[in-house]
Amino acid sequence: MEKPRKRYILLQDRVGDIVERNMLTLGLTTKLTPTQLLKGELLEALPESEQPGDSTRIALGGIDGKLRVECRMEDVMKLTEEEADLLLAISSATLRYHICFDRKRMDFGKRLEYGSQVLVSINGVSKKLPGVVWFKGELPSSTGTMFGIELHKNPGLGTSDGTFGNIKYFKCDPDSGVFVGLDKLAPLEDDNYSEFRTPSKSPKRDDHGEVNFKSRLDSVIPPFFKGK
Repeated sequence: MEKPRKRYILLQDRVGDIVERNMLTLGLTTKLTPTQLLKGELLEALPESEQPGDSTRIALGGIDGKLRVECRMEDVMKLTEEEADLLLAISSATLRYHICFDRKRMDFGKRLEYGSQVLVSINGVSKKLPGVVWFKGELPSSTGTMFGIELHKNPGLGTSDGTFGNIKYFKCDPDSGVFVGLDKLAPLEDDNYSEFRTPSKSPKRDDHGEVNFKSRLDSVIPPFFKGK
């Protein structure tokens, strides 16, 4: 089994290349197109055989394999696997960069588990809404750690009944659940929201359901994600 590559976040804007590979009759050809990479881009170290001879520099590729950049070691910061997964679910490089250095926010994301109460930012709703975490993990058509939240105080303002991609991850009323990244969540700590701090009740079991959080993840995450 291939060892997972070390992951990094870019700390400075840099010019890299988009890598395009084509199989032609004469063999595999590679085309490199220069592109601007913004700080906050998530990258992973290329194999040792592709690293520069200068130990102060590092060669990196995009998580999706379509980018390549060589830069100074001081231009990147190494991430743990958990940190990289939390940041991967955030689409904006700028927001990803700022959240990465907000250690309180990152620690909050790491601590979230089955039954945690949170505040959720919903598109089109001016005020954060209280919710309960019933899922934490990867989804088949997305990258990084996503959270499945039930809007237990505001049914009807969500986009899901706990289903994503035709798979049921948790049960709630129609349009009362959302799947979001860490950037959409905040701790339920503000005194203005104390009224929402109520004991979390477990949702009705679904076809994949177990009360234990790890068991729920094992039962719903496709096998190719479990090796992470």
